[in-house]
Amino acid sequence: MAIQTNIAPSAFESLVKGQTSSSQSAAPRSDKFASMMDRLISEATTRKRDQAQAEAAAQERRNAAAGAAEQAAANRDAANRAA
Repeated sequence: MAIQTNIAPSAFESLVKGQTSSSQSAAPRSDKFASMMDRLISEATTRKRDQAQAEAAAQERRNAAAGAAEQAAANRDAANRAA
């Protein structure tokens, strides 16, 4: 006995089916797909750039904090030697 499933097609599947159904409706659908892909790639690029900038800023803060801690330790050592 076969089991039937009633699953809605994904957006990609509907775009692919639309491209093969008729040549008149294929062009606008492929343009929609290309537009969607361009937007997704652009958003991914922006997210990646923002992430890289945030990581660089965090690294700069860590380096500044480490430098300040080293300077404070050096100042304490100098003060202890002077005392």
